[in-house]
Amino acid sequence: MRIDVIPGVSALPPGRAARLQVLVRLRADAEDDVPVPAPGAGHAAVAAVAAAAAVAPPARRRSLALALVLDRSSSMRGRPLRHAAEAARLVASRLDQDDRLCIVTFDREVSTLFGPEGLDERSRVRLSDRLDYLMSGYLTNLGGGLTEGCKRVAPFARAGMPTRVVLLTDGLPSYGVSDAAELCELAAFYHEFGITISAVGLGIGFDEELLTRIATRGGGSFHFVRRSDEVPAALSAELTDLFHLAAEGSQVRIDMTAAADGVDVLHAYPAAREGAEVVVDVGEVYTGAPRLLLLEFALPEAAMAAPGEVRVASLSVRYRRGGRGISEERVTVTTQVQAGVAEAATPEVARQAALLRAAAAEQAAVRRADAGDLRAAREILEQAAEALRAELGADAHAELRRKLSEICDAADRLRAGEYGHAQRKAMVQSAWRTHVSRVAPMPRAAAPAGAPPHDKASGAVLTDDAESEVDGETVDPDEEDE
Repeated sequence: MRIDVIPGVSALPPGRAARLQVLVRLRADAEDDVPVPAPGAGHAAVAAVAAAAAVAPPARRRSLALALVLDRSSSMRGRPLRHAAEAARLVASRLDQDDRLCIVTFDREVSTLFGPEGLDERSRVRLSDRLDYLMSGYLTNLGGGLTEGCKRVAPFARAGMPTRVVLLTDGLPSYGVSDAAELCELAAFYHEFGITISAVGLGIGFDEELLTRIATRGGGSFHFVRRSDEVPAALSAELTDLFHLAAEGSQVRIDMTAAADGVDVLHAYPAAREGAEVVVDVGEVYTGAPRLLLLEFALPEAAMAAPGEVRVASLSVRYRRGGRGISEERVTVTTQVQAGVAEAATPEVARQAALLRAAAAEQAAVRRADAGDLRAAREILEQAAEALRAELGADAHAELRRKLSEICDAADRLRAGEYGHAQRKAMVQSAWRTHVSRVAPMPRAAAPAGAPPHDKASGAVLTDDAESEVDGETVDPDEEDE
């Protein structure tokens, strides 16, 4: 693991209180002693099914445990359930005998369809046969399914294997535990146990606020997929993340000196105070995809009185890597107090601050649009777009261009009076990914010849399938709400 501490400015003027932004970057490069990434491997953005399926696992990697928790309520009838089964087969095709795969399904009842067990030709055939008979039921016992999936793979987490649960649902909890706070506490409990929990929301009937909170507390990812034929790519992306896992359970522990009055955690990771320290749970780190944490320290006037170096805080970074137990590295945050210095911002810190401000604008726009004020929501996004354009003048980084494209698209839709369920979900996902530094993708595999084209902004597959439009969203004709 490589840990970089990047101050927002090289020096601060004396004689007055200041705020110092510091970017902490956790990264594992391919040359480190971690699994080597496959050429052109994909990251967690939803991509074409064909491209995702073509990504091979690294030549050497750790064995892993994975539970797929699949909603089979009545609204999953037809194509959604068939594509969920296709996704499970795709995942099974990329695992081997040393891995452990478990498939849990839920409607009102919860059942374990397969595993946990290793994968060979015979077990894949057995799994495929069982998936052929997967049928929809009634009601949505989301909490029961999540609990069962976590329990099934918990022994492997205890043994030190990378362990993940991926929850797929298209609806709201309607049976068993339905309280959002309880479901999030459930995710947090199993995450502390060593299990990472990700969530995939399909269509327009699920609660994106709930699933993003589950993913945040579970240390995993959130995927919004508009159409069921994108489900295999989303689950394949989760598997690719596991193949490139470099560190688990990463925490940044902040111990401030007397020179700092306080610290704000600007990314939206779970954070808590433990004694004199502020502990931030940044979760997993993947090869080639740095995990970022932007902090802002309040420095009182007394600490800035005289020129010289000011020691602001000590950072302790703890993480698990390769089944070797807990590793710990320490770094120090300092700044220079210097008269006559120009407070020029460090480009990488300025970029992350701009992205987080844009994500906050997306959240504010969602709140205004929810209240029915589409004009105010659009104006918030337009102001955010102008700020990003100004930042692009000094830093034409791909993340800034992507965020600008997402915000302009949302503003254009609001200008046209469009604010349906899918638009809201897309805006929430965009803001969430920025707030947990899951924006920068690893290189993707090129789609094979004959694969359907892509929308470059969204990564969605563009096909000529005959599908209906409801509230501006693409919906399978044989899907039905509960």
